[in-house]
Amino acid sequence: MLHPPIFDPTKTFEENALEGPFNGFADGKVYEQVGEPDHDFLGFKVYEPFGIPAGPLPTFKHIKAAFEKGFDLPVYKTVRTREQKSHPWPNVVPVLVDGDLTMEKKNAGLIATEEYKEPLAITNSFGVPSSKPEFWQEDMKKSVEVAGKGQVMVASFQGTTNEGVSVDDFIADHVLGAKMVMETGAMIMEVNYMAVLVCGVASMVVGFLWYGPLFGKAYMKVMGADMMSPEQKEAMKKGMWGMYFVQFILSLITAYVLAYHIANWAGGESAVGVAVCSWFGFIVTTTSSGALWSGKSKKMAWNMFLISASAQLVTFIVFGLILGNWY
Repeated sequence: MLHPPIFDPTKTFEENALEGPFNGFADGKVYEQVGEPDHDFLGFKVYEPFGIPAGPLPTFKHIKAAFEKGFDLPVYKTVRTREQKSHPWPNVVPVLVDGDLTMEKKNAGLIATEEYKEPLAITNSFGVPSSKPEFWQEDMKKSVEVAGKGQVMVASFQGTTNEGVSVDDFIADHVLGAKMVMETGAMIMEVNYMAVLVCGVASMVVGFLWYGPLFGKAYMKVMGADMMSPEQKEAMKKGMWGMYFVQFILSLITAYVLAYHIANWAGGESAVGVAVCSWFGFIVTTTSSGALWSGKSKKMAWNMFLISASAQLVTFIVFGLILGNWY
């Protein structure tokens, strides 16, 4: 192997946690940054937006070593609300791949080897192990505090389910995990993109109901659709699917940004509160401004504002419920 890793694949996960880090990360040398951090990462200034993913960094020692080697965004090993053992060793196995790994080669089966060589291809199976909360909370807190100038530790967590556990219990466990991570002082937590995707779909459902059966006729009148010619209406219908797609992407962006704020401000505890505050601070102001300068009569502008702002309020509340419970 050209670059001996921080995680020794010849040892068990537990041995790596207790004895690591290894190789170049254990030589005591510290990479000294020069100047000021000038890269922006989610509102934090860092020297370089590079890090190490959660897998090989199970303890404070590993996070500290990553910081010392100039990795400004290391991710602490994914944690749970309870202890979970790793899958049995070996957890990392090199495989032989001739050229690029295609679906055809994957379906035909890969051959494992004991030799790590470039270009490196591996497969791994850990089972997302986690130490006891009594250990990882204190250990993660130290990892947060050891970050130097221009460095941020990223936290990773997930809910735990077992046979007989209900969906509500799983969600509650996920929320508890977020709260426990927040107690360590971690400033960034990984976002669950599935929750963001569900928010995007929910937004389209709310929009369909709001601008369809509920207030569709009133909104179309406010927008002047009743004054359109048949040709204009037909042209608008033809471009509808493209507009739906763009709106879905915009909804995903909104949900992603809101998820970031919830994860860093509320941890799921008051997610709806954060969502409503965001709606009031950003949506109400911009929507009212748009209505104010729309050139429509006061009644028409007021109706346009009420329909749009109320739709966004419902959407943001739904987002808060989804993201809060998912976290």
